[in-house]
Amino acid sequence: KSFYSVFFNVTYMKKSDKEQFKTLQVMSRLMCKTTRGVTEADILRAKGVDIWRLYEFRDKKGNSACCPFHSDETPSFAVRANKWICFGCGLKGDSIDFIQRLNNIPFYKAVDFLIKNY
Repeated sequence: KSFYSVFFNVTYMKKSDKEQFKTLQVMSRLMCKTTRGVTEADILRAKGVDIWRLYEFRDKKGNSACCPFHSDETPSFAVRANKWICFGCGLKGDSIDFIQRLNNIPFYKAVDFLIKNY
């Protein structure tokens, strides 16, 4: 059981109060985990950053290069439509995910980094 269901004893609430409570729970989890004050406009701007500008890739050939997340002999890291995927280790994402994994930082810090630097 979660802290909220034990603390507020959800079973004895009115149906409308339960729905509102669950909505507030979801919103609070999202705000704490991900955004921390980052707006949708910030996220869209950060996702638009060209992935090739974020890192000095080894053996870059066209839309592929060696993956920065594991030792790679041949290019297995590909970028298409500002999304990346590595066929060697299976990781994939957008520019925000790339910065998160590369620098081991949370979502909101990655968005802030991309907005400030690119």
